[in-house]
Amino acid sequence: MLLIFMVYSCGDDPEPENLTLIDLQISADSDTLLVKGGDKKTLLVNGIYVKVENNTITNKGGIAITGYTVVNTDTVVKDIDGSTLDWYSSNNSVATVDNGELESTIYGGLTEITAYKDLLISNTIYVMVQAGAPLLIIDPPVTEIVFQQEIGNVSGWVAGTDFTLKLNSNNIEFSDEGRFNESVSLDVGENTFDIIATNNDESAFSTTRIKKIINLSFDDITGNWKGETATRPFSFEISQNEIIPFRYDIHGTLTIDLSALGWSEVVEDIAVIGLINYDGTIDAQLSKEASEMSISGSLEGYFSTSGLATGSYTLSFELFGIPFSHTEEWTAEKQ
Repeated sequence: MLLIFMVYSCGDDPEPENLTLIDLQISADSDTLLVKGGDKKTLLVNGIYVKVENNTITNKGGIAITGYTVVNTDTVVKDIDGSTLDWYSSNNSVATVDNGELESTIYGGLTEITAYKDLLISNTIYVMVQAGAPLLIIDPPVTEIVFQQEIGNVSGWVAGTDFTLKLNSNNIEFSDEGRFNESVSLDVGENTFDIIATNNDESAFSTTRIKKIINLSFDDITGNWKGETATRPFSFEISQNEIIPFRYDIHGTLTIDLSALGWSEVVEDIAVIGLINYDGTIDAQLSKEASEMSISGSLEGYFSTSGLATGSYTLSFELFGIPFSHTEEWTAEKQ
């Protein structure tokens, strides 16, 4: 079949009988729609059309008849009446769609909505229904560790019809899309922030989320730490540098068991030397020189809200001239 492409202006608006529907698109500002329980919403669908003309050429000198199709390279986008489409909701207990009108239940939840016509299926949009109270999401992590910071940040997303948003009893601003981003003052230790979205109607339904920021000083982590790898324990010290102010060093030793690599040897006293970055992350180098062996690598990690330090290390080394590499995770606890 021969395809010949022709171009025409969408402004010509060809007659409907010359157009073929090739795609359906539910028109929405976002892939996820936020709806208050019990509300209704009309879903708009665009139909994407192309001009298709079927033609034939008859070979009068023979018996062959050749068919070809002319397909326009431009497209025409037209609104489609929702009542002419079939609709699907993956969870009817959350929301249903009839003739293009979405009706949410009062129970809340998430459902997937799709429109289809004959063999054409539209894009999928997600509908998140809030049950009475406003929907409130805090950007992760909801609990985090920072080091010696005076200012922190609380951000997230809120949705509803008419509500007030507060952070620790103070009203805060949010965008038309429901985004908020608020700077907060931090004390040393654990800082707790209550974010509350409350309906302004008589129901006064509210949603509360909590953000915790643990503000440590480097003095909180100085001292001896004992850790574990998959094969052997190890230890390190964190101390303030005696020469450079506000710099904190990490130094210790690591032991590895090479039996997993087919060697019977246990290598001890691999030096761990590095520093604690200003954001509290650990950045150290590993090294050891011995007879018939050269070891180098890196150890990295961070301090978790559970009070542990955790991370991984990677070693590159040679045994009797043969190169190897080895990676393990580790955890450690201050003694």
